[in-house]
Amino acid sequence: MKYPYDKWYWVNRNRMKQKEITKQPDWYGTLEQQYVQAAKQKAAAEERMSELRGQILESMQRDGLKKIGTDKMFIQLVKAYEGRKINQEKLKSENPALFEQYSTPYTMKEHLQITVKKEAKE
Repeated sequence: MKYPYDKWYWVNRNRMKQKEITKQPDWYGTLEQQYVQAAKQKAAAEERMSELRGQILESMQRDGLKKIGTDKMFIQLVKAYEGRKINQEKLKSENPALFEQYSTPYTMKEHLQITVKKEAKE
């Protein structure tokens, strides 16, 4: 089956090639630099948040806490559990033997569920 935009693409491909930018507009350099910087900051922040999650998980396990919360955020320790990768209800109902044959058990690691409340984000 062809997608609806296939015909449009083939009809307009030469026009699209002609519109390719050969010279950068004046605004591009500044915005590109800001965007790249923001992307780097986001990556650094995500790495730091991952480290903090590890520290929180370790501390909650050590202190035997399952839940903790303040007016800024709520943290719940989700215990490890086992499950199956394939959870297709239709496959299971139509062909349970095939479902069992191709499903694989897995264990979900213990992890944190952290909710930062809207007021704290601002």
